[in-house]
Formats: sequence, structure tokens, C-alpha cells
Amino acid sequence: MTVAVLFASSGGMGDVGKCAVMQALNMEQVNVRPLSLSFNGHGGGQWRPVDVADQHLQAEVNSCFRSFTYPIKEIDVGDPGAQAKLEAELQGVDVVVACLGHRQMFRRRWMTKAAQQVVTAMEKKGVTRLVLLSSAGVGNDNVRRSLPGAAWRGIRRLANMRANSDLRRMENVVKGTNLDYALIRPVDFRPECEPKGVWKLVRSVQDGPLARSISKFDVSAFMLQEALDPSVSRDAVTIGQDFDEVGREMKDKKDKETKAKQERQEKANKERQDKRDKDKKERHEKQERIKKEKEKKQ
Repeated sequence: MTVAVLFASSGGMGDVGKCAVMQALNMEQVNVRPLSLSFNGHGGGQWRPVDVADQHLQAEVNSCFRSFTYPIKEIDVGDPGAQAKLEAELQGVDVVVACLGHRQMFRRRWMTKAAQQVVTAMEKKGVTRLVLLSSAGVGNDNVRRSLPGAAWRGIRRLANMRANSDLRRMENVVKGTNLDYALIRPVDFRPECEPKGVWKLVRSVQDGPLARSISKFDVSAFMLQEALDPSVSRDAVTIGQDFDEVGREMKDKKDKETKAKQERQEKANKERQDKRDKDKKERHEKQERIKKEKEKKQ
């Protein structure tokens, strides 16, 4: 199966696409076709390292890009010839995994424009399956939130209205086609989040709450899973880590840290006590020597 992975050349959403490229390269049944996208020269260059705290994972992604024997194609979606280039790249492709644009504030918005070009190219080339990265908080994401969580969501929406608007319009472009699409809406993917290899999907509020963040590697792994073995068809799904499971992990981690701290404290106390006992013994021995020497002189 030939999977085209389209990724923004910079930003967190593009990082998910870069992770997908690396993961697809390790799949025997997949022929991956990476494609780097940018807009009017902003964020060009697919060699920017992914923003993850784990240096080993970052190096692994960089290494996978260097392993290609041909230069990875770059397309500026603001270029007049972008549509034709996209169509040429999607020739012979079975499924498209797309991570377009970014969610950062004060940046040019081009997810909708890129989505329009991508779906047009897919339709012309007869590619029917699209797995598209979107974001939690777009439309009815069915995420159950606490009162503080809902307030924080409202603040973020106000602060990043242009990005949310672009995401909604991007989704609407895809929904208006006959493609077999899956809209993947992750919660925040923070650099410090470590891959767990498991995730939770939310399709209704009855599915329960999600933790605040998820690893980029886990999101990309799920997107590839949907590319190869679809379970979401013409629908959106929110992905994150199980709130209760993360809570248990945090509690376990805190308990381990508390236990380790207690053990360190006990060890330090024992070392201090041993030193006091040793000093006391040495003083006693010294006093005994002095006493014996006095008795001997007498």
C-alpha cells in the first residue's frame, strides 16, 4: 500500500506528520511517500527537528529523513503551480495522511487552502481515503470537561480564534466531499509527553474525560492505523490519554517519588547516625587511651 504523508514543514501539527513518516518507514507493507508543505515561503524546510523533549526520539526522526535516497518534495501551497504538483505526487497513492498548517497564534493560516488543494488532487487521482489531523475543541469534540477545564477551553478559543476558524473551515472542506475521511482531533500534544503506545478515543460524552495532553508519536501511530485498517469513516474522533489512567500513573509516580525521597532521607539519617556512633566510639576510645596512659604514668 502506498501512503502519502503530507506534513507542514514546521509547527506541532507538522511534527505529527514527520513522526508518521518515520513510523511508516518501519512498516513492511507500506510504501511511504512524504511531502513537505508550506505557505508563501513560511516555514520551508522539512529538516527541522521535531519538537520533542526526548532527544533519542528526535534523533530517530531526523535519521529517517536522511535515509531517503531522493530529495523529499516540497510544495508551497501559495504557489500558482501547487495544485498540479500535488496531483502529480498523488499519482498511484492509495491513502493520504495529512497534517496541514499549525495552531500557533500570530502565524499565517493556510489549513483551509491546503485542504482544498489536497481534496481536489485526491478526487482527480481517484484516491478515496483521507486521514486528516485537526484538533480537539473544533466543533462538537464530545470531550467531557470539568468547570476549570471548560473555562480554560473558552480562554484558549478566544486567544486563538483565527486558528480555530481555519480548523473548522478545513474540516468543512473535507466534509463537503465524497471522500472516505477520518478527522483526527487530538488534545494538546506537548513536547514533554512520552509515547505510550495506547490511547483513548472519544466519540460521545459517555466515553468519559481525556487527559490534557498526548504524545505526537501516539497521534501519528493512530493516524497510520486508520490509514491501513480504517475504523472511522466520514466522521471525526477525538484522541487523547485516558484521564483516569493518567491520574493513576501520576499517583503511582508521586508515590514512587515520595517513597524514593523517604528512602533517601532514611539513608541520609542512617549515615548521619552511623557517623555520630563512629565519632562517639572514637571519642570513647580516645578517652580510654588517655585514661590508661595516665594510670601508667602513675
